[in-house]
Amino acid sequence: MSRLPLLLLFIGCLSGQVPARCQDVIFKKSGDSIISKVLRVQPYSVDYKLIGGADTSVRSLNKSYIRYILYKNGTSDTFKVSDVQPDPGATNNRDEAGSHIYKGSFYASTRLSDNGTQDAHMYYKGYRSVKRKMAISAILFPYSLISTAIVATTPPKENNLQYPFPDLMLKPEYRNAYEEEAYHIKKKQTWKGYWNGCGIILGIYVVGFGLLLAAYNHH
Repeated sequence: MSRLPLLLLFIGCLSGQVPARCQDVIFKKSGDSIISKVLRVQPYSVDYKLIGGADTSVRSLNKSYIRYILYKNGTSDTFKVSDVQPDPGATNNRDEAGSHIYKGSFYASTRLSDNGTQDAHMYYKGYRSVKRKMAISAILFPYSLISTAIVATTPPKENNLQYPFPDLMLKPEYRNAYEEEAYHIKKKQTWKGYWNGCGIILGIYVVGFGLLLAAYNHH
């Protein structure tokens, strides 16, 4: 998604076409954006009013069409799969206790840094190949300790971050939180893979030694 929606909103604020404090922006998965006033976030939809026109009616948009919402105070909201794909037997009025944005009948925005941390846990999977490689390298214990330490303390590369919202990565609060959490995840999983590998190798050695000892005693 380009920066055009944010640029248009900024120009609108300066020209007076949008109220001075600006408004909320709903970014749709189709690439369109809606300059609006978000009234409330329902369990599976968002109620809003359009800004800058004669139409003041309350509109509703299903969360499945929404990529994310950028509020006028600088915070943003994304939605979990459970928020946009409800169970067939569920009612639309139930309160999703696990939802990070739904509180009663009105929305409660989370900080960009919180979103970055949460998204890193959900989307960053780049550590998996490193984890496997470190598990295999355990066969060279203890010499592989140095290489494992180097890999674990190296932040993930940009193309391995797998972040879901490029536009949000333009915001320092979101990017810093996402990158920091991805780094912690990689570091933890790298060492976990290595020590798991060491455990497997040690187990093989113990079993092999036991078999050799049994064969020796048999003779």
